[in-house]
Amino acid sequence: MKTLSALGDTVIVEAPDQKEKKTAGGLVLPQSNDKESRNQGVVVSVGDTVKGISVGDTVIISRTGIGEVFVFNDKYCIAMPKAEVYAVIKEVETNA
Repeated sequence: MKTLSALGDTVIVEAPDQKEKKTAGGLVLPQSNDKESRNQGVVVSVGDTVKGISVGDTVIISRTGIGEVFVFNDKYCIAMPKAEVYAVIKEVETNA
């Protein structure tokens, strides 16, 4: 198995799943209604100068950013500068 190591201020994010729907006639339609998950991804590698983001974090990323899309280990990934990562999503436990 190969590993991936980001360099400098680069963050590599596994692209969100792009689920597809098929019509009765067999046409494939990309699912575009799920606006929330289109700009989220899971971090798979961070460069050595990146602070505040860790591998495994779920992050909100720019949908119009200048990231480079590529396939690695059969998964779509996006390499982008840290400035294109807007936030880290954290689970918060509540005592209800």
